Formats: sequence, structure tokens, C-alpha cells
Amino acid sequence: MKNVLLLIIVLVALVSCSKENTSDVRIRLSNKSQYDFKDVSVGTSTVNLDYGNLKSGQKSDYKVFEVAYRYANVRLEADGDTLLLLASDFIDIPLENGNYIYELRVNPPNEFGKLTLELRFIDE
Repeated sequence: MKNVLLLIIVLVALVSCSKENTSDVRIRLSNKSQYDFKDVSVGTSTVNLDYGNLKSGQKSDYKVFEVAYRYANVRLEADGDTLLLLASDFIDIPLENGNYIYELRVNPPNEFGKLTLELRFIDE
């Protein structure tokens, strides 16, 4: 009886310490640049979702995607410029259910005077 009780305690501890279970693909954005973002939208092969405005250093709330990948189409405004990041295709393996972050960074103007947008995928 003690062994059964000990096993139950260990299982409860393991489940409570494990990564948050979710039955959806949930993605939030993290603004890792010095610029505030306006009118941020993220698109996959099936949907475009609006995230609104995101201040420098801020993370958004999660949004649910039916299908998403380690990369996405992103459109936003930063420092008065509209920036686009377009995925060349969506032939990667779709993400499993869980929580993810698309970390967005807008780099200062390059040699052509243009801002550049980068996306980094993070599995939470």
C-alpha cells in the first residue's frame, strides 16, 4: 500500500512539473528589437492572425493556430516603415500541439538605409 501511495505521489509531481499540456498550437510574439511594432500580423498556410501593436521588449498573448510551422509570414510597421517577412513555402512538418514563441527583431538600417526583419522560433 505504501508503494502505491508513493507511486501516485511521484506521478502527480512529474505531471505538475511537466511542460504545460495544451490541445492547440499556441504562438505568441516577442519583440526583441529597439523599435515598437504596429499592426503586427502573422500568417501560415491556412490563416492570417492580427496581433496588434507590440512595444519594444513586450510579449503578446497567445493566439491559436490550426496549423503552424517553425517559420511564418510576418507583416508589421516599425519606425514608420512597413516590413514583410515571407516564408518561401510551407512544406515543413507542422508544429505539434504546444506553446511557442516567434521572436521578432528589427535590425537598424542596413547599407541601403532599410530596416530588416528577423524571426527566431522558440519551443517553450
